Amino acid sequence: MSSPRHLFRRNRNRSQLEMDLSFEVLKSERIRAFALMCILGGLFSASLILGLVPPAWNPIGRLTGERFYGLAFLYELCVHTLVGKAIQSRLHIPDFPRYGNTLAETSMPTIMLVLLARALGGEIALNSPLTMVYFLFIGLSTLRLAAPLSIFTGVVAGLEFLGVALYYLPHHPAHETFFTSAWPMAAKSAVMVGAGVVCGFVGVQTRHRIAALLESLSEKHRVLGMFGKYVSPAVAEQLLQRHVGDAGEVRHVTIMFLDIRNFTTFAEHRTPSEVVEYLNTLFRGMITLIDANHGIVNKFLGDGFMACFGAPLSDGHDTQNAVRAAVEIVTAVERLSAAGDIPATRIGIGLHAGPAVTGSVGSDERKEYTVIGDTVNLASRVEQLTKQYESVLLVTDTVWQAVKDDYPGRPLGSVVVKGRQDPVAIYALR
Repeated sequence: MSSPRHLFRRNRNRSQLEMDLSFEVLKSERIRAFALMCILGGLFSASLILGLVPPAWNPIGRLTGERFYGLAFLYELCVHTLVGKAIQSRLHIPDFPRYGNTLAETSMPTIMLVLLARALGGEIALNSPLTMVYFLFIGLSTLRLAAPLSIFTGVVAGLEFLGVALYYLPHHPAHETFFTSAWPMAAKSAVMVGAGVVCGFVGVQTRHRIAALLESLSEKHRVLGMFGKYVSPAVAEQLLQRHVGDAGEVRHVTIMFLDIRNFTTFAEHRTPSEVVEYLNTLFRGMITLIDANHGIVNKFLGDGFMACFGAPLSDGHDTQNAVRAAVEIVTAVERLSAAGDIPATRIGIGLHAGPAVTGSVGSDERKEYTVIGDTVNLASRVEQLTKQYESVLLVTDTVWQAVKDDYPGRPLGSVVVKGRQDPVAIYALR
């Protein structure tokens, strides 16, 4: 069950995602405003040109409406500019101006329809292709990804079209035809409202899908940021398929501590680049073996590291995996030393299994996945005992009981380690 702190952090992340999505929507609104600017600018230019044509050669001269197109162009220019400033300043635009802008833009086809009706009559205007322009604005409302705005667009378009129709249609039944009847106009109006509802549904579903995608990408970045440097790509993929919370939890793990013997003496007579190259050569192969056995390198400790098996993921064979990885590492180091690929190198490895607290420690700016507890401390003490017993690989009784049927070993008795009152039974595997 998620902790209140985790739920608060998750809700905060979702709020941030919603804010980011809102600004992406504003970018689409800015693009829409630019497109309308181009269309209205073209209509304004065409109306000016037609205004210069003699009336005898220009039968549609009365349809130009250059003032309307000019004002509409300036309006869209203002919208484009204001939305651009809001995006740059990361300012949230409240709902009221957005509804006002929707009303203004959706009313543009209505004004064009009125101009056409005055010039050629209501019957021609209401049955002309111009009425389809309403659907252009209704369809563009989907880009807002807000169901209320799309529905509002459909309602405004339907009511304004119906209002124009009722005003310009003949009011005497004797003059009515199918094309001037109120019923077809009411049906068109209802279709516009329905189109707004459909576009609203599509928009909100698209918004949910985009928000889910952004949340998934955020979770991916969080997991990769937490574990990307510690685990193999295959393990990282498994982590992405499961939710890995920030809250701590107690897990049964097997801890490995590894140390390079006499590293200080080695580094004293080498250049820094030689030391780094030597460590990279050693660690590269060791990390590969740990990854192959389902473990993670949790911390580098200068001339060694701490590895964990069983967290954040477990396959149920963590102790066996840890011992196998340790034996393979010892064999690999011996082989490299014998081949002369690296200077003669001796290592010490200590293993212990038990419960430990795992989780992310740090701030929102920087976190580290860590494993802490007595199990970790004891594994570190066992590794230090490899010097005392001149052994390469030591394990505690907990580890030995899990692998004694698979690996030869010898008991070294019980030892009192620093920080513990009870003696610890240890075994040498190499």
